[in-house]
Parts: sequence; structure tokens; C-alpha cells
Amino acid sequence: MDGIPCKEKKGNIFYDSYFPLRKGDTEKGFASADVIIEREYRTSYVEHSYIEREACVVVKDQAAGLLTAYASAQNPFFTRRYLADATQTPFNKCRIVQKTLGGSFGGKEELVGLIVGRAALLAIATNRPVKMVMTREESFLESPKRHPFIFKYKAGLTKDGKIVAWEGTQIPNSGAYNNQTQYLNCRAAIHSAGVYNIPNIKTDTYGVFTNNIHSGAMRGYSSPQIIFAQEQFINEIAGEMGIDDVEFRKRNILQRGDLTATSQKLTEETITLEMIDHMVEKTEYYRRKEEYAETHSSNEKRKGIALVSCYRGCGYGAETPDAGAALVTAIEDGTILINSGLAENGQGLKTAYVQIAAEGIGCTTDVINFPGVDTHSIPDSGMTVASRGTVMGAQSMRKASIELGDMLRKTA
Repeated sequence: MDGIPCKEKKGNIFYDSYFPLRKGDTEKGFASADVIIEREYRTSYVEHSYIEREACVVVKDQAAGLLTAYASAQNPFFTRRYLADATQTPFNKCRIVQKTLGGSFGGKEELVGLIVGRAALLAIATNRPVKMVMTREESFLESPKRHPFIFKYKAGLTKDGKIVAWEGTQIPNSGAYNNQTQYLNCRAAIHSAGVYNIPNIKTDTYGVFTNNIHSGAMRGYSSPQIIFAQEQFINEIAGEMGIDDVEFRKRNILQRGDLTATSQKLTEETITLEMIDHMVEKTEYYRRKEEYAETHSSNEKRKGIALVSCYRGCGYGAETPDAGAALVTAIEDGTILINSGLAENGQGLKTAYVQIAAEGIGCTTDVINFPGVDTHSIPDSGMTVASRGTVMGAQSMRKASIELGDMLRKTA
């Protein structure tokens, strides 16, 4: 698991998930450092444990030649692929209607698709509607988990607490076979040196296959694991250097004009220093830190407080073009019907879209209805992940609503 992966060398490394990141010259950076500190961290599997288990009902419409699945699917268009593949049916004859979700957090992608496919095969064989609901035990056994990681970090610093070199190896456990590791690792590599202005960076991120359950998406898509390891490392570095942890972050944090680990120049205004000062003041950070330190010898209850610096992109990022679609319809009785290819998963998307549509059209929210995603009524707008439901979907909803409002005023 050490070193840079080699495609020709046989082993358990998933080479297609390998993302190297290079900035500057780490050899020169470490040579110029006064202090070098190394640490290793590990994170574990995490189960989503949503309250509602995976469930679906599949109905075969003989006359229309249509298979319709009503499912607790996080990404209905993603689920449609499973339905089409399991039944060897064209997409235009596979329909997914999303029903209310009782929690997902990234977990109701693959397994919901699998049970929809299984129920569809039974519906075809029996020519009857089929309902399938996983037990809690079945959900635990078959659903993907958050990727466990091994992190190995090395930092070179000057005496005044400036990070001049950073090396890292980030290894997620893919499980017995790949699910989403290569996509997750793209983001893990981008965030592999944190939110700090470091001139020399070398990180390698790659997955490994193991005899375990496959890993998948879960809230943050690698960021929670990475932030834990990096920020713990930053705290330990500050302690080793005898520098206050907040002051250490302020000395190294990215600001306007700096280059990120991927050499993207921050051209817009940044308020990182102001944010840190604001949080420290509003949380009474130092007072609480001192107060909670008195509980650290207790065997019953201990308290702590920490400040964490991080950043996280919204949407697909640079990996692929990003787009969203919306449909806004004015009905003869004065009501409005809106639709989007992005899904309500409990994050408040329906409420947000209704409010955006009302503002764009110039009407009240009570006349607008957003029934939810039906793959036969709206184009695929991509997966509802990474906060892109608001970033991408809201813009298409806003534009469509403004256009409809203008049309209604002209023809009123």
C-alpha cells in the first residue's frame, strides 16, 4: 500500500482510481524546512442507517409495454439504469417515480436499483405488481458503506510556523469490487492538502480491493474522512511547534491571490481570516477551551471544542460538464405545476424550488405544486448530490419561472 501505484504490477490496488497531485518541488521544500512532522490516521466503515429501509413497487403495463417502479430512490434516473439492465428493456419503456424518502445520505443509489431490478423480473414473470422491502438486516448486509481510509501525511515547516512542503498518501478501502471509488478519489485528491497555502505538494490517492463489503457514497464523498485526518494533523503540528492552533491556521490559510493544491488561483475575494475571527469570538472559543479542559480527567463525561478549516466544492466540479433542467407549466385554473430532474431527498428541495418559482413568476407559493421526479416527464438532470440540487437545479428553475412569468404578463 506504500508508494506510487504501478499499473503493470499485480496486486490489490485499483489503478483506475489513482489520482496523483503535484505542485512545486517537495524535495526542495523539505530540504528548506526547519521541522518535519509525520503522522498516520485511519477511519472506519460507516453505515447510513436511514430510518426508512429500501423499498419499491414495480408494475407492468402490458398495453403500453411499460415497466413503472415507484421507489424510495435518491437518484431516479440512476435507478432507471438498473431497471433497464435487469430486464433488458429500453430506457423509454422503463419509468421511475420517486416516492418520499425516509433518509438516504448517499445510500439509496445502488441497493434501491438492485431491488427495483429484482422486483421487475418478478413482475414480468408473474404479470402482477410486485412490492419489495428490505429488512434492516438485509439493508445492513447489502448496502454500500462510507469508504474507510488510511492517511499518511508528512509536513515540512519553517520555525515561524509556515508550511513549506506537504506529502500525503490517501488509500480508501473499495471493498471486494469497485462501486464509486474512482469518482470519490478525484475529489479526495483535490482536497488532499486542505485549505492551506502550501508551495510544494505531492499527494497520491488510490483505492485498494479487500475482502469486505463494497464502499459507496455517503455524505461528503470523502471529505469527512479527509477533514478529520488533515485537521487532526494540523492540530498536532501546532502543538509540536508550540503555536496556538487558531493562529497556526491563520498563518497558513488560503487567501486571495494564492494557488490551491491544484494550482487554481483564487481571484475572488476570500474572507477566511474574518470567518475564523468571527467563529472564535461568537463561540467564545478560548473561554470554552479552558473550561472544558478541566473535564478531561473525568471518567464519566468529557467536553471539548475545536475549530476546523476546510473547503468543499458543490456539484460535479471539473470532472464533467454540469447541467440541470426545469419545467414550469401554467394551468387554466391559475395554478402552476413545476418539475425538475433533481430529487427531493429530505433536504428541502421542493420548498426551495416552489419559492424560487413563485418569485420568478410573480405569484404566491400556494398555487404551485411540485409532485416530484417522474423519469418520463422531465429530462435527466444528473444526480442529486454534492449540493448541486440548489446550485444547478435552482438556476434552471429560476430561468424557466421568469420566462413563464413574462409570457403570462404579456398575454394577460
